[in-house]
Amino acid sequence: MKKIIFLLLPFCTLVAQPVIRISQIGFLPGDIKTAVVLSETDLNGVQFQVLEQAMGKPEYQAKLQRSKRAYGQLPFAYVADFSKLKKEGNYVIQIGGTESVQFPITKKAFRYYLGYPSFYLLEQRCGYNPIFDTTCHQLDGIAVGGPDNGKFVDNVGGYHDASDYLRFLITTSYTVGIQLLAYRDYPALWVDTLNSLGQPRSNDIPDILDEAKWGLDWMLKMNPEQGKLYHQSADDRDHSFWDLPFRDNTDYGWGKGKNRPVYFATGVPQGLDKYFNSSTGVANIAGRSAAVFALASSIWRNQLKDAHFADLLLKKAVELYGLGKEKPGTSESVPGKAPYRFHEVTYYDDLEWAAVELYKSTKQKLYLNEAIKYSILAADSSWMGKDTAKHYEYFPYVNPGHYELFPHVNNNVKAVLKNFYRQGLLKAQKKAEQNAFRYGVPFIWVSNNLATGLITQAIWYKKMSGSNEFDGLLFAARDWLLGRNPWGQSFIIGIPERGSHPTDPHSVVTKELGIRLTGALVDGPVYGSIFNNLKGLRLTKDDRFAKFQSSAVVYHDDIGDYSTNEPTIDGTASLLYIFAYFSQ
Repeated sequence: MKKIIFLLLPFCTLVAQPVIRISQIGFLPGDIKTAVVLSETDLNGVQFQVLEQAMGKPEYQAKLQRSKRAYGQLPFAYVADFSKLKKEGNYVIQIGGTESVQFPITKKAFRYYLGYPSFYLLEQRCGYNPIFDTTCHQLDGIAVGGPDNGKFVDNVGGYHDASDYLRFLITTSYTVGIQLLAYRDYPALWVDTLNSLGQPRSNDIPDILDEAKWGLDWMLKMNPEQGKLYHQSADDRDHSFWDLPFRDNTDYGWGKGKNRPVYFATGVPQGLDKYFNSSTGVANIAGRSAAVFALASSIWRNQLKDAHFADLLLKKAVELYGLGKEKPGTSESVPGKAPYRFHEVTYYDDLEWAAVELYKSTKQKLYLNEAIKYSILAADSSWMGKDTAKHYEYFPYVNPGHYELFPHVNNNVKAVLKNFYRQGLLKAQKKAEQNAFRYGVPFIWVSNNLATGLITQAIWYKKMSGSNEFDGLLFAARDWLLGRNPWGQSFIIGIPERGSHPTDPHSVVTKELGIRLTGALVDGPVYGSIFNNLKGLRLTKDDRFAKFQSSAVVYHDDIGDYSTNEPTIDGTASLLYIFAYFSQ
């Protein structure tokens, strides 16, 4: 196992004053509240003050706490802990002549931004898109593999996975599922301002459920009948096209701008050119889709009173759960001209989640027993505690099955489930103790998505156990995404409105139309070794974060860096649950 070493590197332009890194969105009154201070000089014994912005008077002061390890090019790091300050207001931290960005302490810190991530999901819709008010990819697709190989299979809809125009059941299933959990757990928070097409007209359905249904409808197309499951639309031939989705003229062999492939979930290796995946089954996508369908069935039956749609979803859930048990193993995405793909290797967690959702919908004890069995097999399998992992290897980075199963089992099983979460969090916490930011996530591709998984698992453990054991880990990871990181950058576009957040994401939509991808979570920092070895990466302008880069870890707010600055639907959708938790 390699160790992450934060190197002190020479640089030409010196940072004369310390820099203060803090969550730009602010804090709830009861939060653990810390900032990290990076400095060229030793600040041992120096005090910081928290000033009320309007009056300029200190509300709190204390000494900086020396951190064990510096980061990047600044050799000294300190923590400013002001958790005792609970008075609501707008503040800055002051150290000598240096001030932090302004931040609030308020009960509404997250409530204001609750719906922002949904804006990005709207922009990512394939088929009809309300942001562009036009359609794209209306001829998708031609079946590749399976009994209908070579025939047209309607799979228009769903979401473009990132800034390219591929669509994956792997990621869409979780994107839909976490939205459903956010609604189910916090139903009073969600508003109705849009119709099902995403247009500004209410329809008596919370917008988050309209958004979830957009994904559900596409997932149903990917499972047109029993035994037929498709898992991917298009492939990396898409990457030869750099323009807006409604102008897509890629030729997949059926003419420019015509049909695109839709890949059948064979459960065996698939590939387009010289690269093949390592698929061994379909239980991950079948199980997760079954879980999402069963969860949605309950919501549409009980909250929306749509028995017809609920019955269809439940039928599909039962069939897909059976398919997952019949074909254990994982289905990976299909590579093409390059070796990159989603390497998901876990599936017991997906079958556990499916079984417990089916138990809740049917009350059949068999499903509960099977959920318990799969929970033991899934255990604490996770990326947590590891220095590296393959791309999407442990997706979806958190196991919802343990959380969903917990209320339905006896105290002995409850203890086991809590411990599974706890073991992963302990491993992440051990990693977090090695750096000034107390950040326990490896800097692999989509590191920010792993952070959302860590935050979600810590929230669920807290709800299950009532314990504050991992609050420090939880708040450090949350605040990392919002600016408490070496670059002082919120990794969520548009959050906060007046803060520092990505302005040049890897997105042709932003480049060509100037549309801000509001609410989108970008991939996040990566190891320097990853950035240096991925194909096609280049910076298009001077790096404004050059002073804070190191050979260990980099982040660039640059359209040319798809490894750190490209948004994804699954990471962004996870924010909906996290923001809802902190908006209660």
